[in-house]
Amino acid sequence: MTDIILVTGEVVEVPFHADAAKETAILNFAATDAARKQANDAHAVSKAQLAPYIKELDPNGRKTGFLTSFTGVELEIQFKDSKEWDGTALAEAESVLGKKFEELFEKEVTIAYKAKRAALNKWLASTSSDEDENIAREVIRDAYKDTGKKVEPYIKVKKGEL
Repeated sequence: MTDIILVTGEVVEVPFHADAAKETAILNFAATDAARKQANDAHAVSKAQLAPYIKELDPNGRKTGFLTSFTGVELEIQFKDSKEWDGTALAEAESVLGKKFEELFEKEVTIAYKAKRAALNKWLASTSSDEDENIAREVIRDAYKDTGKKVEPYIKVKKGEL
C-alpha cells in the first residue's frame, strides 16, 4: 500500500498497483465537491439569516446599502430591480426620437434554437419519401457548426464519498 495526501490534508492508502496520480485527482475532486456543496448550503443559510436585516435597509431609490458588524466586517448589499423594457412602448419612442433613441438604447434581437437531442437525432437518422423533408435534414446538418469555444466538462461525484 502507498499513501496519497489529498488537498484536505487527509492521507489515504491505495494499493501499489493503483495509479496514484489518478487516485489523487479523483479523490481530490470528490473531497472538494463535497466541501463546495456544504459551503453552498451554509451560504444559503447565512443569506436567509441576513434577510430581515436587509429588509430594514429600505433601498428607497438607492442601488446599494451596507451592513456592518461590530467587528468591522462590512457587507455591501446591491438592490436589483426586475423591470424590463416594454418593447412596444420603446418602438413608439424610437419612431419619435429617431437617431437620439440609438444613443439611449441598443437593440438586441436574438433568436436561438436548442435541439431536442433525442427527437432530432432520431429524425436525422431517418429518411423520408418527402423530398422537402430530406432537404431540410441536410440544411439542419449543415447548420450545426462548431463555435470554436472550449467547453469545460461538467463533473459530479456519482458514487461514494470520503
